[in-house]
Amino acid sequence: MKISFVLLRVNIHEWDDKNKILNAIDLLLKDIDRKKIEINNYKDKGLISNIIEVYEIKINKKNSIDIFFRNLISLGLNFEDIKNNCNFDENYNIYLRIDKDELTLNKIIKLHYTEDSFLLKISFDHYKKDKEIVLNYLREYLENINKKFLYNNI
Repeated sequence: MKISFVLLRVNIHEWDDKNKILNAIDLLLKDIDRKKIEINNYKDKGLISNIIEVYEIKINKKNSIDIFFRNLISLGLNFEDIKNNCNFDENYNIYLRIDKDELTLNKIIKLHYTEDSFLLKISFDHYKKDKEIVLNYLREYLENINKKFLYNNI
């Protein structure tokens, strides 16, 4: 099993401080070669007729995914939070919500359900998947990334 890609999405509303959100994105993408990831930016219409700027970042190269998770771990992400706050779809992709205010203001990853958040999708490449297999793999993967970060400074 492996992580096939990670998709990060954030909506920037008219009342948001765009620079703080872009700085948070930079924190999450620290040390990742921007040429090796897909970054899409477009405008959309919100529910109350306001304009929303959307950033979608897709990471599908192994080294970039490793660095991305190293960055998340360094900002406080841990497996227990993932396990307690994740949702799955029918293909056993994991969906997480990162509190936008905690990340932009305090530079901390805090997972919980909030409408105004960074949305994270983690997709896995494996023939036979279920929740237990995916969570066990992710736990081991995060432990290995943490070790790699501590000993090799990826």
